[in-house]
Amino acid sequence: MKIDFNQVYLGLDRKTPMKEDGKELTLKDVAIGALLMPNQHDDFKKKMEKYKLYEKIMDCKTINVDLISEEIVLIKNLIGEIQPSIIVGQTVKMLGEDGVK
Repeated sequence: MKIDFNQVYLGLDRKTPMKEDGKELTLKDVAIGALLMPNQHDDFKKKMEKYKLYEKIMDCKTINVDLISEEIVLIKNLIGEIQPSIIVGQTVKMLGEDGVK
């Protein structure tokens, strides 16, 4: 599935873009932050899986990044563990409802 990681998160009014450090907060920013967030329960294999997905997103030369469903679910789960509901809800809409329980 092709995902546009330049999608911008909106504030509580659902109109004004959220900002971080003076720039609009994008799916790419949030996903990369979640992928690189340390987790003491991650073994070597999991850390490398997350790192390779980080590289895939960062190295993509087009607007859309082609991800498989397992990668999308991983990103959703990682964001869901560390972000508030307003970010999680928008992330699910940006990435699709698949894999959401």
